Amino acid sequence: MSALTPVSAPGIERIPMSFEEFRSLPDKPKAEWVDGVAVIYTMAPVSRHASLQYELAHWFRTRFPDLWGGTEADTWLPANRMRRPDLALTVRTPTGPWIEGTDDPPLIVVEILSPTTRSEDLIRKGPEYASAGIQQYWIVDPDDDPSIEVNQLTDGEWVEVARVTEASPTATVTVPGHDEVELDFREVFRQ
Repeated sequence: MSALTPVSAPGIERIPMSFEEFRSLPDKPKAEWVDGVAVIYTMAPVSRHASLQYELAHWFRTRFPDLWGGTEADTWLPANRMRRPDLALTVRTPTGPWIEGTDDPPLIVVEILSPTTRSEDLIRKGPEYASAGIQQYWIVDPDDDPSIEVNQLTDGEWVEVARVTEASPTATVTVPGHDEVELDFREVFRQ
């Protein structure tokens, strides 16, 4: 993927800076670092986003207690990128200040779409997560037609292996190295 011109969009500011300058930014607002540009999310997620993040973290914890999970944990990726997925799950507990996605990538990353982050999550992050060798990329869309889409990395590309919605609420999901589990839309999207 080629470098993108640092342009800002509503709710996102792109500011060129060194990695050292990026690391000195405060934890809030959420920021990521891509090719020498800080991607700063200036609009806080709505409560629905936070609720879904909580429900998914709980869902994974109860089914995969051996995985380490972190919300918005700094994740170092190949090609000079530091992302903060809404949820990242790894086989081993990170030992440093971030998840070292270049040598030991997360097993799963989850992004919860919002109007502000939708294009970043769908267009830019997918290829970055694939190049890091992350095995599954879950995309949660709480808007219009809410869904949870599970994508498996196959030959360097994302392949949708499961999708749950209100109309089709359950699917069997296999997490690499673990048993199959049932994903139930109603457990995550509590009414």
